Amino acid sequence: MRLPIYAADDYPPIRVPEIDREHLALGNELRKLLAAVKDDDRALAALLAESLISGARDHFAHEERLMREIGFAGYQRHKHAHDEFLEEARLHLDDLRAHGLTGCCLRWVATIMSWFRTHVRTEDTALGRAINAASILIRR
Repeated sequence: MRLPIYAADDYPPIRVPEIDREHLALGNELRKLLAAVKDDDRALAALLAESLISGARDHFAHEERLMREIGFAGYQRHKHAHDEFLEEARLHLDDLRAHGLTGCCLRWVATIMSWFRTHVRTEDTALGRAINAASILIRR
């Protein structure tokens, strides 16, 4: 299986600087995980996957706090996407630790690269617009 490679700047800015910085950091974590998987380094892949999950959990909590603060209409859908990602990630991390870099693990890594990219381009872009619109209204 050929795993995708995305550049850190392949995630479009949502024009919320703190979130954009977090997206770049998560993109870098994803690329490190991908490199460890390509190098067949089970131990490093497990450490990086754990770090990625922790970083994603913190990032998602930050986004969810912002969504609640502005009364974001898509909150439930967006939070559900975050919750599903974290649950699946935990299951795959457990599998990685127990069984190593199996085909299932490789597919998961490829999937999360695509998931993150799509999530930023859709859900987070909508959130960015809403945050920026709310900021304009608050400043008036």
